[in-house]
Amino acid sequence: MRERIFVLISLVVIIVALIVLNAASYVRIKEEPDSEDRARRTTFNTGATGTRAFYDFLRESGRQTIRWQQKTSALLGTDRNQPATLFIIGKTLRPIEDEEARNILSWTEAGGRLVVIDRESNPQLLPPSGNWRILAQSKPIFVTGLANSDNVNEMTSGVAAAKPAQPSVLTAGVNSVMPSKYAAAIKIENLGGSNNVAVVEATPKSGAESVEAKLPPTPPSRPTTTVKGDIVRDDVFQAPVMLLASGDKTILVDYPYGAGRIVYLSDPYIVSNAGIALVDNLQLALNLAGSDGVIAFDEYHQGYGASGHPLYNYYENTPIPAMFAQFALLIALLIYTKGRRFARPIPLPVADRRSKLEYVAAMAELQRRARTYDLAIENIYARVRRELARFAGVDNTTVKCEELAARVAERSKINREELETVMRECEDVIQGTPVNDKKALSLVSKLREFERQLGFKKNAGSLK
Repeated sequence: MRERIFVLISLVVIIVALIVLNAASYVRIKEEPDSEDRARRTTFNTGATGTRAFYDFLRESGRQTIRWQQKTSALLGTDRNQPATLFIIGKTLRPIEDEEARNILSWTEAGGRLVVIDRESNPQLLPPSGNWRILAQSKPIFVTGLANSDNVNEMTSGVAAAKPAQPSVLTAGVNSVMPSKYAAAIKIENLGGSNNVAVVEATPKSGAESVEAKLPPTPPSRPTTTVKGDIVRDDVFQAPVMLLASGDKTILVDYPYGAGRIVYLSDPYIVSNAGIALVDNLQLALNLAGSDGVIAFDEYHQGYGASGHPLYNYYENTPIPAMFAQFALLIALLIYTKGRRFARPIPLPVADRRSKLEYVAAMAELQRRARTYDLAIENIYARVRRELARFAGVDNTTVKCEELAARVAERSKINREELETVMRECEDVIQGTPVNDKKALSLVSKLREFERQLGFKKNAGSLK
């Protein structure tokens, strides 16, 4: 028992020590201020590089806006609350795998609007359209110098406001947009070998008539492409349309993909918390979001998706997971040491299956068959005499029957003569006086009656 208490106390001490050590070693990492080289474009970020302001404005304006924290395979479901527009902003914390990109493009092809806002074009999310391919890459930050994301003057120094290259739904109500100096220049490359650049003339939706335009000459095998309004129609390919330009730098393009559309903006600063309030940046962001259906922001790849168990995600970046791991290791160690033998093998104790009642019954049966009634009386009388001597307060080995009977009679209501007679008859049987079964049963019954009167019945019953 002492060993178990010692083990229990040791276990409690170890657990308390582990808790104290984990609590003492845990240091909350101070969040560093936002910067363009470590930008966090999530809608949960209220800093300069975050998109919380854009997200809150959409919600407060009554649009259906959600944070998409599921895997991309959920986009292919049949839920009526599936997003109509999906924003993927900036460099994501989790890379977009090939299978995930295929799911996103399948959703877009089925009629969704994919809005990609980043300074580097991702070929997984910006697939070619026929012979046309989109390329964009900004200059490294160390070349242009790292500006303070909160400082508008530093972020936009030497940058001309971007103007709509042509009217469209995405540029409706937009006079100018202020990008940052890190905005990438979008290039539309013709994979067919021609150096011509697709130039599309279009009219806004509110125009009186659609204007039809033709792209530059294409290879003979390709038919002429016709544009009506701001929608490009072609049975073979549809060229991306350049919609915003800052000087000679294009920053916004749009092209259809299946039944949906892909929109690419080359500067996340325009929709960030620090830049969305500049000139018509907010209006452009609202146009990109559209007005119909659910607008989703990809938070799964920003690190907020449920990639593991919800309980683990809740306690992530706290000392709790480490503590549970240590407790599991400690329990495994205890189980291992408890089942391991450290010394020579010791035989297992053999339990005695024989009870006292079995012993008494066996002895009684043996004495009955051998007709040794004197032995049975001797066993019972010897025990009763010891109890009587203890009750009377005398020495059992020296006291005589008459004295013992007198002492017991003085302290109880038992008849002295009857008790003395029974005691003498029992002693005579023990000395060799013949006795039959009826006489033996009578003597034992009287002895039992004396025990009951003196309160010895409980003890007598326990020895049966």
